[in-house]
Amino acid sequence: VLFSIMEAIMGSYITIMYIKRLAIVRERIYYKIFVIMSGISFGFCAVWTMHFIGMKALVLGDKKINIQVDGGAEVEVFAIVELQFEGTMTIISLVAAVSLVTTTIQFLLTLIETGISLRVYHRFR
Repeated sequence: VLFSIMEAIMGSYITIMYIKRLAIVRERIYYKIFVIMSGISFGFCAVWTMHFIGMKALVLGDKKINIQVDGGAEVEVFAIVELQFEGTMTIISLVAAVSLVTTTIQFLLTLIETGISLRVYHRFR
């Protein structure tokens, strides 16, 4: 779980560094590249990896229970639920996390740019 938290902090820091570099980018292609890279770093490193590692650390059950078997005898067994991941769904969740975060970052940056433009327009009008 501690590794999961450290991974989320590292992904957030990398994302902030990419977004800070957007202020000095002059060409549109590099702007898009930095937005995509910030989406990948946050969606993959922070969101998806944190949840994936957290789910691997999850232990469900981990206790002794009594069950009744055929014939009415009661038997004490150790119950634990083991989690397994399906490869296809894991990749789909990764793509979903990265694409949603990238879209959200682009949307928020557009809102900020629009807000600044309106503020400047009304200031010097």
